[in-house]
Order: sequence, then structure tokens, then C-alpha cells
Amino acid sequence: MMKIFGMILSPYVTRVALAARHKGLKHTITMPKDGTKTPAFLKMNPLGKMPVIKDGATTLFESGVILEYIDAKYKKKRLIPSEAKAAAKVRLMAAFFAEY
Repeated sequence: MMKIFGMILSPYVTRVALAARHKGLKHTITMPKDGTKTPAFLKMNPLGKMPVIKDGATTLFESGVILEYIDAKYKKKRLIPSEAKAAAKVRLMAAFFAEY
């Protein structure tokens, strides 16, 4: 089961949770014990930000990287279409929401 560390009110955590749900992945969402600046959390993400995922032996941070990992590892219900123009539109939309 994938663990998502963060608060669902965060748009970055939400986008990871929505992707996991879209793909039918079993996952939990939990706030890091004692916050994001603890040594334990900083070991997972030295920037001390959410989200972070633990998927088996894999630990990742940064929502865009997490989404690409999820899409590459779990092929069912792709997040990024294989057709170039459609893929570019999805990436543009994601970049727009992440940046602005």
C-alpha cells in the first residue's frame, strides 16, 4: 500500500491522491508525525515539504515527479496520454496549475 505524507488541503498532496485514486491504487494519506521539519521527515524530503510518498522501498517527493513515477510504474489508466499532442496538453495543464 502506498503511503502519501501530507495534508489533503494541499493542492500538491491532492493531485497525488487523485492520481492514486484514478489508478485504483490502495493508499493512505497521513500527516507526518510531529510535522515536516523533524529529522525523520527531513530524511524523506530534505526540503521539508509535502507530499512525500513511500511505495514499497521507493520514497519520493515533489508532486510532479511522484505523478510521473506513478504513471510509469502503474500502467493501468494512464495519466499522460501516449499521443504527443494530448500528452503536451496534459503537461501544460499540470505546469499551469503548479506554477500559477
